[in-house]
Amino acid sequence: MTGRKTRTMPDIWRMDSGDAPPPSGAFIAVVPGEAAPLFPLDLPARLRDGIRNQVARQQVENLLQDSLDAVELRVNRPGRDGAAAALVVTAERARDWRDRLSEQGRRVAALLPDYLVLPVVAEGWALRCLPEGERVLARLGPADGFAAGLPVALAQLRAVLARSGAPQRVYLCDSPVSETLRRVLEATSAEIHAGWPDEAALLGHGEADFNLFRDPAADRMAVRRQVRRWRGPMAAMAAGLAALAAALWIDGARIEAAAQRQRDAATEVARAAFLPSGPILNLRLQVGRVVAERQAAEATPAQGVGSMDVLHAAAQVLAQSPVTLRRVTRTAGTPLRVELEVGDFAALEQVVARLNGGAIRARVVNSSAEADARVAALVEIVAAPGAAERGLR
Repeated sequence: MTGRKTRTMPDIWRMDSGDAPPPSGAFIAVVPGEAAPLFPLDLPARLRDGIRNQVARQQVENLLQDSLDAVELRVNRPGRDGAAAALVVTAERARDWRDRLSEQGRRVAALLPDYLVLPVVAEGWALRCLPEGERVLARLGPADGFAAGLPVALAQLRAVLARSGAPQRVYLCDSPVSETLRRVLEATSAEIHAGWPDEAALLGHGEADFNLFRDPAADRMAVRRQVRRWRGPMAAMAAGLAALAAALWIDGARIEAAAQRQRDAATEVARAAFLPSGPILNLRLQVGRVVAERQAAEATPAQGVGSMDVLHAAAQVLAQSPVTLRRVTRTAGTPLRVELEVGDFAALEQVVARLNGGAIRARVVNSSAEADARVAALVEIVAAPGAAERGLR
């Protein structure tokens, strides 16, 4: 297993490195990636920046089932691969990081989570294992990566392998690798390299879009300053008009322009997400109809299959698996939800695989390691397409 590293990047300074001072020249400050995770997004490519950020915020809120009032988002501009993602961090933590770097000024090239300073590998992964706490940093693509402790990292990598298959190559970036992780990688068809990719260039794959050193409040102030520079010329243009007529005309034009911008923005979002073709006569009515149809389609169970049928099929699998059931719930229009406990993440994957092997489909909503080293999980179970024809009734 070979590989070499060619550094074409500023120095890197870990903000959690104790009393170690930052480099004397330009540098990239990195923070623990667990505090700033990436969430994949499904965004139409032609959305403008402002609308893209609004749609991204709504998607992340739906994913987390929580408000993002106290959260900062950084949304990338998708590159050639079209992958869109949002970097999420609490506003308080982001402000604290920026305050600690404020004296460094322009020497701070960027503030990024540590997994984003790993190189991007074409059709491959870059992994780095850190000895302290057995942390794993993973860069799986330009807008895909994570940092986590070893058990969680293994579960995430296995989930990616099950969903997308093995990459062509994996670089371990000169870091020690646990035997468990090495066995997982060697069980795939990927070429494994101990070192770094030949060209380990940083900030060349959209990382700047996730820069947390850029203060959203400062961006808004810059826009306001730009607007204020136009106040003088605007006042000079209006000076020759009568005061009342000028006020009425300017206010009316401003209100109409703002209303038109809102209408254009709403139409653009509707075209991208709900009404790709055909005339738009009544935007609210037509979008509401599409949303209602989608919700009804998602809430309708497979024809001839009821929740008791799904529960019976799941129970047959769970009864033969080493699991402890905590609770089973279902409400109208939602999938069957099972809270269970297993020995470890590998056992959880095996249970989900058995559930997916017949006329039902299961997915893990969330999972966590308990104090006794066991794993608790919430699993959603629904009837598979064509379940009725396969005897699930």
